[in-house]
Amino acid sequence: MGNVTVIADDLSVCVDCLLFIANCDVSEERPGIADDIAREWPGVADGSVTLVAGGASDTDDSDGQGFSWHACDGCGSTLGGDRHVATALRNGA
Repeated sequence: MGNVTVIADDLSVCVDCLLFIANCDVSEERPGIADDIAREWPGVADGSVTLVAGGASDTDDSDGQGFSWHACDGCGSTLGGDRHVATALRNGA
């Protein structure tokens, strides 16, 4: 296995992204969530980038960031809703 580096450890993702990242769950309301994430993070499709739930340190608020109108850093959705911490990792060779 190669090196893994943190690309971003302060991502703010929507509940749909959190469920998909953590459990590969796809809600009935967002059946295209995997495609939306791959569009925002092209490396996810080829495995060079991995999104993980939670932050890179023990002090990150992984339980949630509360309600936000900001776009989701995972899928790009501009719908308001709860946001949660996620981290993007680059998978090395």
